[in-house]
Amino acid sequence: MSARRAELTRAAARLFAEKGYHGTSVNDLAEALGVQKGSLYSHIDSKADLLWEVAREGSDAFHAALDAVPEDGAVLDRIEAALRAHLRVVAEQLDVATGVHLAAAGRRHRRARRPFHRAAARRHARVRLPGLVCGLVQSAVLVVNPFATRVNDEKLAGVEEALRRVAEVTVVKTEHRRHATELAEAACRDGSDAIIVFSGDGGFNEALNGIDGSVPIGFIPGGGTSVLPRALGFPLDPVDAARQLAEAIERRRTRRITVGRVNGRRFGFSAGLGLDAAAVRRVDEMGRSDDGRRPGDLAFALAVVRVLAARRGHLDSALEVKGLGRAAFAFVANGAPYTYVKGIPLPIAPEADFELGLDFVAPLRVRRRSIVAVTLAILTGRARSWPVLYGHDLDRVEMTCDRPMPLHVDGEDLGDVDEAVFEAERNAVSVFI
Repeated sequence: MSARRAELTRAAARLFAEKGYHGTSVNDLAEALGVQKGSLYSHIDSKADLLWEVAREGSDAFHAALDAVPEDGAVLDRIEAALRAHLRVVAEQLDVATGVHLAAAGRRHRRARRPFHRAAARRHARVRLPGLVCGLVQSAVLVVNPFATRVNDEKLAGVEEALRRVAEVTVVKTEHRRHATELAEAACRDGSDAIIVFSGDGGFNEALNGIDGSVPIGFIPGGGTSVLPRALGFPLDPVDAARQLAEAIERRRTRRITVGRVNGRRFGFSAGLGLDAAAVRRVDEMGRSDDGRRPGDLAFALAVVRVLAARRGHLDSALEVKGLGRAAFAFVANGAPYTYVKGIPLPIAPEADFELGLDFVAPLRVRRRSIVAVTLAILTGRARSWPVLYGHDLDRVEMTCDRPMPLHVDGEDLGDVDEAVFEAERNAVSVFI
């Protein structure tokens, strides 16, 4: 390779890293070398030729680093040495390393239009094993519900600041029901490396119904309860949660979890048929405040009391759980706790686990004289001390109602149903933790 061609290749590597392949023009390359645009074509046939040269140089650097790893020693030690060598190339020869990424993704993928930020890459290069080993999160879509209880301009700014430390963040705001589903679908389709949702549980549920499992997702508490992120170990404060999430993104700290599905609709942590779904509906009927906020935990507790009062404290068997028997209502859990009241977790199905199948608790009946004791037993995870149907780690549960009954998923009213088929999608989604 001539000295001029080598100089051109290095200039291309730097510009591709700073501006992206599609963001770099031939004029940019000519200006970097201090020559006229036309004279470049005496050295190259096209800009794509330069991308190939940059990628080849980067590939050679990676192979040289791998060849330097000793062939003796324990397998895990050799793998760690290889990974460290790979990351050292990224840190020390970022421009050509970026060329490998652009050549692999840029010609068929819109992500190559974006710059690969030098500072972010250097941070990734310092990750300590067992952290990032499967690629870098460069772009993240932040889906925001501006009407969620804990979402405001100040909190959003803090969340963005934390996330932008580790990724290029595109913020999109929901404007109507099911919009988060559409935005999550678009993020997957457009090749985002990660999806982050800053919302309440309704927004989390919508996003789960829009992803295909190939893109990791993170949840930042924006609602009053925000069960899902808290159950996954995140703090309730949005900015603190965003900082923890940024660390998880940087270290590529994820876990594969099960999601539930009922009558075709996914849910993240809970679904209910009967009592708690009726309470969800009553809360929805209260409407929202002037700023769009939904009533909180106390309103839900009062709604449960009102549902029971309307039945004079009696709930008779009203549904059939296929193969198991009859019950008055049912709680179905994908994880624990089932929900929170303020800071108190309610482990209605205490054995439920995000990495297992579905659990359910279905009291046979409720009577006025036992309502307090039964309620306390259910809420504290001791429902099996009373007559209940109970299932653990199940792939499928079918329930048939004597009459149409209300159904909810993750606190979202799905209307009245005659039957509900609950299914576990095991290992369906990758979540940041």
